[in-house]
Amino acid sequence: MVNFLFYLVFLIESGVLIVFAIKSFSKKNKIGFRLGCSITATFFMLLAYVFNYCFSSPKAKEIFCSLEHVFIDWALFAIASFLILALDYRINKTVEILYLSVELIDTAVIITNPVNHFAADITYKNTPFGSYIMMSPQPLYYVHFTICIFAIVNMLVFLLIKIVKSSKYYRFRYYCYLFVILISMILNLSFTFNSNFYFDFSRLFYGIGAVMFYICIYSFKPASLLHKMQVYISNSISDAMVIYDKDGNLISSNAKAKELFGKEVLQKKEALKESLGTKESCNKKEINGRVYEIQYEDVNDSRGFFVASTFVFHDITEAEMQFEREKKIADYDSLTGCFNRNGFFSKAKEHLEEHKIESGYAVMISGIRNFKGINGLYGTRVGDMVLKHIGDTLHDFHHEFPMVYGRSAEGKFSSLIPFEYVDSIVNALSNFEIKLDGDVVVPVEMCHGFAVMTDDTRDIVEYYELALLALANCKKKADTVILEYTQDMAKAQKRKQLLLSQMNYSLEKEDFFIVLQPQIDLRNGKISGAEALVRWKHPALGTIPPGEFIELFEKNGFISRLDRYVWCKAAETIAELSKSGVYNGSISVNVSQIDIMNMDVAKEFERIVEKYNIPNEKLHVEITESACVNNHNVLINTMNNLRKKGFVVEIDDFGSGYSSLNALMKLPFDIVKLDMGFMRESIPSEKTEVVIGAVCNMIHNLNAGIIVEGIETKENEESANAFHGDVGQGYLYSKPISIEEFIEFVKGNS
Repeated sequence: MVNFLFYLVFLIESGVLIVFAIKSFSKKNKIGFRLGCSITATFFMLLAYVFNYCFSSPKAKEIFCSLEHVFIDWALFAIASFLILALDYRINKTVEILYLSVELIDTAVIITNPVNHFAADITYKNTPFGSYIMMSPQPLYYVHFTICIFAIVNMLVFLLIKIVKSSKYYRFRYYCYLFVILISMILNLSFTFNSNFYFDFSRLFYGIGAVMFYICIYSFKPASLLHKMQVYISNSISDAMVIYDKDGNLISSNAKAKELFGKEVLQKKEALKESLGTKESCNKKEINGRVYEIQYEDVNDSRGFFVASTFVFHDITEAEMQFEREKKIADYDSLTGCFNRNGFFSKAKEHLEEHKIESGYAVMISGIRNFKGINGLYGTRVGDMVLKHIGDTLHDFHHEFPMVYGRSAEGKFSSLIPFEYVDSIVNALSNFEIKLDGDVVVPVEMCHGFAVMTDDTRDIVEYYELALLALANCKKKADTVILEYTQDMAKAQKRKQLLLSQMNYSLEKEDFFIVLQPQIDLRNGKISGAEALVRWKHPALGTIPPGEFIELFEKNGFISRLDRYVWCKAAETIAELSKSGVYNGSISVNVSQIDIMNMDVAKEFERIVEKYNIPNEKLHVEITESACVNNHNVLINTMNNLRKKGFVVEIDDFGSGYSSLNALMKLPFDIVKLDMGFMRESIPSEKTEVVIGAVCNMIHNLNAGIIVEGIETKENEESANAFHGDVGQGYLYSKPISIEEFIEFVKGNS
């Protein structure tokens, strides 16, 4: 039974050592590694000690006795190394290497002792647990003994110095280290030099020491310091804190809480709640002119029993003020003082819930015609004056009838008004003037779109979108100042959305196709070229004219993809017609302002002609004279690059703008397409004849050709010939036709 208990104790201790060695190594830092090494050495020393009892062979006992002393050496070395790091000491590298060398020599002497007995003879010691071999010291043994004592004494000295120099809050940790080392040394010496001891209690204490070392490093927290810091933090922070026990009696309150309520109120939880006038777990309360967020919480222990209550009063006065400021910024337009878009929607929803009227409401959006023109001509200061005037006018109406108004976008104001007052605002804002210094008057025209709210369950944002659609339609009509949203507008909008949603799919399926409008040589009546125009054969809507989708695609940027497609189809047609021998002329394609700004047009055309293996001069490039009106350098560079690569560049729609003569001087070109609208009269007046004749002479003098487009009658053709036009294009000769029809046309006009 005694033997069983003996081995059970050491089995448990071995398990403890293994667990804490693994935990130490798992920390993956220097101090954890050194602690793990010391515990590992202690484990092997303990194992050798137990095996000394277990084995019956004298030689085996002697070997394990030697191993036990070797592991004592290395355990002390590892513990010393660990303590030096734990105590923040630094040891000279030379001293450390010297000590390590002595340890290695001593290890060699002790481990060879069973063979040569230089260090010690052996003696048997009979105990209740069995026989045990001990070393009977020879002179060399005292070297080993001295090394051990030296290590222990140094550790004790280091600890005593650290205890004297350290704060009282951390001395407990060092006292633990000192206690472990002293007790281990006393127990070991008692067993070594007192024959009455049958058991080396130091071996048992090594396991306890390993646990204490680990706890001191990784789990020790100075309780008195923590308490002091908690009190300091509690009194330093701006939050007021109060803690009550389960009976509602005060346990603790910080200085801020005492300042807010006074000692009498704080003594009982119910008294505090009564002073607050609430039992809510979290709410806002104004106390002494400040706003506090109150957080009340019941605290339960690990078993769920109620043990305490806490109150925390967080001062949110500044946050509340900041919130109000940010809310105002978020909801109001800084220039006019009106609601902005978000503020308008939020306030309008509240208004509709609080104010019901029989006549019903309308959502109206009022927009300034040519607001950008006002800013450009008079400056943004005048533009701001216009906006403020509109805001002030709406504010005046606000006092006459219930309404909500705001500036929802640049140059647009939205209103939620009773339907019967729509005309009042329209009359006041459709036309007005802003007077400037020096008797300068700025006329302002506005138009309005509105939608009547017929369904209270629909979100006001939906009606806003409908009014916006009505405004967009109103802006297209110069003689109309107000439009109500109608179902026809909805149908048109849905059709636009349908076209936009299916444009990519249709391009992939090649639902877009080109038609060709022939160009006729005015001198001999033969076909000289053609212009490629795009059409859309929608699978559900049928053939859609370009006027319905080109503007949409220019706004969303899809026009560039469509233009590339048209260029490729035109080049492919040139290649096929040339190969078949039917037609060997040119085809013109259009390039938009968006193309010029978003891509290298010259490189794109070069890539296309290489792909279809056609001459560059066969694919003509039409560029509108107003393209890139704000960046002429980009336009000029594009046209120059195209001409350098051998492409024929045409100025399209010449004469439709106000800068035509300027275009002749600055833009590089090969052909000018003269708009027939420029000389529409059947019998030109004398002034018209002079101007047009001069323009045509200038074009020819610049070594460029003239294509007259829009020729619909014989009189138009005669006018084109009179001004020496080279080529004619228009319905007199042919409308835009399919490629198959074009082939037949060529055969009849070659």
